[in-house]
Amino acid sequence: MVLSKNISMLSNKNIFKLFFLIIFISQSFLVRSQSKTNKKIINTNFKVLGNCGMCEKKIEAAALNLKGVKKAVWDIDLLVLQVNYNSKKVSLSEIKQAIADAGYDTETIKTSEEKYNNLHHCCKYDRNQ
Repeated sequence: MVLSKNISMLSNKNIFKLFFLIIFISQSFLVRSQSKTNKKIINTNFKVLGNCGMCEKKIEAAALNLKGVKKAVWDIDLLVLQVNYNSKKVSLSEIKQAIADAGYDTETIKTSEEKYNNLHHCCKYDRNQ
């Protein structure tokens, strides 16, 4: 009874405003949820040459320092980097280039001779693997 009395007290103008407010709020939630689902997260792995724990830290840091890289884990035994990244913010080739810039060869991008030679002696891996 009280609810129906309150509803009848609302003017058409107020109902119209309330209707558009509800539509506006629902649209803003829809846009926000769409922007979150537009992220393109890629999970991949690739070979990165290295030898030791120091290599592991440098390889992972090189990848993680890029905007869009969410996870980077290098397996010292398999010489494989597992990486999760947002492809809308960074490309796989940019990740591999950052690793090469740190002094490490990937399967497709090799570091320069100068950067390789600047690695600590324990980090100098066999480049012919």
